[in-house]
Amino acid sequence: MSAENILAALTSGQKLADNRPRFTFPIPQEARLFETDPTSITLVPLRISDEIDAAKAADTKGGHLGYECARRAVVALNEKPVDWGKNEDIWLDQASPTVRELVLMAYQNVHENGIATKVAFLAGRVAAV
Repeated sequence: MSAENILAALTSGQKLADNRPRFTFPIPQEARLFETDPTSITLVPLRISDEIDAAKAADTKGGHLGYECARRAVVALNEKPVDWGKNEDIWLDQASPTVRELVLMAYQNVHENGIATKVAFLAGRVAAV
């Protein structure tokens, strides 16, 4: 979708289709300490509106922003969609510490550029006077 089409959709009140890439991470058996720990998680990159919602939730709950962002990025557990309407998002609160660590690592992996991308970006700098 072009930038013009996105702008037109937003100004007309249309909701954009969620065509964000999905990244699935299998959780190794040795990391699953609790019987309820998932065998896999699927994440999507967050939009700024998702991050704003996460910040509000972290502020309201007295929680950590990174934790709330990771919670919102996870869209499937064991390849089944997480249903926010049924409070299925509480799974992260009940996950083992080893699984929580892996979820935060997966979130960072999805949202952070690699070194090569950063170097290429900075190398493209153009100075003007």
